[in-house]
Amino acid sequence: MLGTSFNIYARNKQYLVTCYTGKVRVLSPATNQSLDIESQQQASINRDGTMKLTSIENGMDEAPWMSHMFIFTGTPIQMVFDEIERQFDVSIKVVDDMEGLLYSGNFSRDLTVEEVLQMVSRSFALEYSYVNGVYVIQKK
Repeated sequence: MLGTSFNIYARNKQYLVTCYTGKVRVLSPATNQSLDIESQQQASINRDGTMKLTSIENGMDEAPWMSHMFIFTGTPIQMVFDEIERQFDVSIKVVDDMEGLLYSGNFSRDLTVEEVLQMVSRSFALEYSYVNGVYVIQKK
């Protein structure tokens, strides 16, 4: 792996492998499918084991989380809220059906949880409140 830099993101049986320099081979154990990715490419492995190759559009040279940035592209809104919970050590309850809502955007870990929730909520005409230690998300 000399001269190769990459990042592996694993959450809820979904994996993203991003190659920043060099070349990485990604293997899906469920399907035994392999995919070679090169600099500025990303392989995603879904829960069913299928793989998808995409290009990184912003030309990053390191994993965004290393700079306290979190970037989402067409990400199911529940996964975004799950990540906010992890990053800010808070509880979030989504009370309305948000199936099919995909979020594209980014936020810095340097922001407050309220600032991040406001940014995400504004994208979908959602509102949030803080009730008994839990952030409650609902449609307006």
